Amino acid sequence: MPKKAAALSQELTRDNWPIRRRWMFRVLLWAMANAQGIILASVVGFIKSSNSILEQALIALLTLIAAILGSYVFGAVWDDREKRKFIRDMDDGDFYQPEPYTAPSRPFTADDTGPN
Repeated sequence: MPKKAAALSQELTRDNWPIRRRWMFRVLLWAMANAQGIILASVVGFIKSSNSILEQALIALLTLIAAILGSYVFGAVWDDREKRKFIRDMDDGDFYQPEPYTAPSRPFTADDTGPN
């Protein structure tokens, strides 16, 4: 690992993702418990008729669950990409650049056997 990247690696790995995950799991647990309560109340018969407020609450809770999961994945990918970009930009050398293409010395002909 390059010198500057090695010096920054400890600072970059110390992040607040454990805190984000803790809050995500708490809100997910709350939303899933409420959604399950609404579904069970409808199935068991506590709710006698179609209640549009509870239907909308269930839709909102399911949307909240999907939004949390989607934003968690998107945020993790974004954060990892930005860390890699930061490390790449802080390197002394250009270690992440591919080698330039060099053309063959002569064109390929039918007589060439190839790597086999």
